[in-house]
Amino acid sequence: MSKVDDIYIKFLLTNDNKGLKVIYNEYLPKIQSIIRGMGGTNDDGWEIFQEALIVIMAKARKEDFELTSSFYTFLVSIC
Repeated sequence: MSKVDDIYIKFLLTNDNKGLKVIYNEYLPKIQSIIRGMGGTNDDGWEIFQEALIVIMAKARKEDFELTSSFYTFLVSIC
């Protein structure tokens, strides 16, 4: 796994504001586009994105957590 993908997990776990902005700027538009393609709205995409980040944080807090895909792939699979 790339260090970039691992740093996204660190941003979430440490509640790094600058890092969280990077995640939102990079991935929220992509998730919203996917959700719109499935008949949802940007608001739906935002809500799903938010919930997915909460799920990722919960999973990443587990001792045996290992990111075995790209962060984006993991995020999309949860969304």
